[in-house]
Amino acid sequence: MRRTLALVPAAVMALSLTACGGSDDSAEPEADASASTSESSSEDASEPAEDSGAEATGQDYVDLITVLFEQQAPEGGYDSAEDFNAQADFPEGVSVGRFEKTDQEVCIQDTDPAIALVFSVNDARVGLLEGSCADGEEQAAVVSSGGNETELEGDEDLATPVRDHLLEGTAG
Repeated sequence: MRRTLALVPAAVMALSLTACGGSDDSAEPEADASASTSESSSEDASEPAEDSGAEATGQDYVDLITVLFEQQAPEGGYDSAEDFNAQADFPEGVSVGRFEKTDQEVCIQDTDPAIALVFSVNDARVGLLEGSCADGEEQAAVVSSGGNETELEGDEDLATPVRDHLLEGTAG
């Protein structure tokens, strides 16, 4: 099963499995790029993203992944997006907008530009949304087809940098 999920970031797998009480694995993600957003945390980070008018790039999505990778699973676990946001030290405007234990799905969003990423462990898929977790429209997706094999769906200009970044994190 883990082989099929190789594309899904280790951090998200750990988050989902920790929340579900499923794994003793504490795989550490290998992401050393830093996000290009401010470092102050937001008290009301779960607000829906607002459209800033800026067109998102693949690098914007990579930066958002990096912010998530930098957060380790909280020691006590969590049951909701609110629990996760309360324990995380996200930059202003970044938050987990949706966390579904049953479906093992996490959606992280940024308000500038208004983008979101949906990590689905069950589907071994990362969806790239324009807009917030609540009402974003999928622009592209990176889907694991086993090992380091992937398929890109939608806008390949957005999905390619994300796939490359995820594969770098799973190598070695």
